[in-house]
Amino acid sequence: MVALFLTIAHAEEPRDPLSWYALPTIDYSSDFGLGGGLASGLYFERPDMAPYKAAVELDLYATTKRVQEHSLWFEVLQLAEQPLRLQAEVGFLATVSDNYCGVAGEPDCTTTAGDRNLLRYSAPTARVAALWSPLERAGVMAGLEGAVYRPGVFNVTTPYPDSLYAEAFPDGEQGRYTAAMVGLLTDSRDDEINPTRGLRADASVRGGGGVIGSAWTSLGLNASGIGFAPITPHLTAATRLVFDAIWGEVPTPQLGQFGGWSGGQGMGGDMGRGIRSRRYIGRRKALGQQELRWMPLTVDIARTAVTLGGVGFFDAGHVSDTDAAVTAWGTGAGIRVDIGGDFLMRYDLGLSPVEGWQPYSYIDFGHAF
Repeated sequence: MVALFLTIAHAEEPRDPLSWYALPTIDYSSDFGLGGGLASGLYFERPDMAPYKAAVELDLYATTKRVQEHSLWFEVLQLAEQPLRLQAEVGFLATVSDNYCGVAGEPDCTTTAGDRNLLRYSAPTARVAALWSPLERAGVMAGLEGAVYRPGVFNVTTPYPDSLYAEAFPDGEQGRYTAAMVGLLTDSRDDEINPTRGLRADASVRGGGGVIGSAWTSLGLNASGIGFAPITPHLTAATRLVFDAIWGEVPTPQLGQFGGWSGGQGMGGDMGRGIRSRRYIGRRKALGQQELRWMPLTVDIARTAVTLGGVGFFDAGHVSDTDAAVTAWGTGAGIRVDIGGDFLMRYDLGLSPVEGWQPYSYIDFGHAF
């Protein structure tokens, strides 16, 4: 979800065992239009545990281009006083504005083609994942995720007529997709919100089939690494490398998904800034992102430290499938606002030659990675 702070309310005392926030949100995305909603969270703190002992977050979000994305998310650390981190999430997604340019991207995919290059569908979603870390900085992860895909939105039950997607799937794709995941993760970052040094890396395998209630049978591999290195006290180099591959059959939205502990979607949007969201999808995806993050100025506002800075970035990737492959890149710059070390807001402006250098803007919580 993309969001811009309008107001914020939370526990004033940093040592309070309970903190919370409630934010009306408003944003603009080049892909999905003007959006707004509510973001809220409840955090149970413990002095010997970072970033918290447990958290519950509720996000409600809708845009002028008729995109809805709602979720209820829960996480607990050291479950039952064991080195076990548990996450669970339920959500609902409905969109009439998702991009579909064919597998690995069609050369005639234009922003003025009306419904030709758009995809509409809805899906309730669910995910549960656990990370067991008997070693200080390494652990085993496992998870289960699913979605029930339905073509169209609400009273519409078909793809856009004469769209590129309808040519490939005249009746749309409907059914339950379920995938189980297992893998390894290591994390030596100095902070989860705004890291300046360290590495987080994970590798996983995932699969779906009738035995776990999926209408699609598939096998996927994912590997990712995110590294941070301080150059000066205020300047940090950040790098993300991701590889993902799928064999078998999955619903089209899953061709734009990355697996692993954190996941993500692309190529395009946050995982390919300057390129429209999910323009390039396929069974094999490789992505690299490089940022220089500069946070030079800290001021005190209402007894809260607010740090201001900027970032320059370069994103590039390669997407391929059975009969198509494409390599693309984008670049740009952005603004960062870190509020008390607990919330980080970002604004990025990206450009890419594959979009004719048309600017794409992104406003969101947290760094892109």
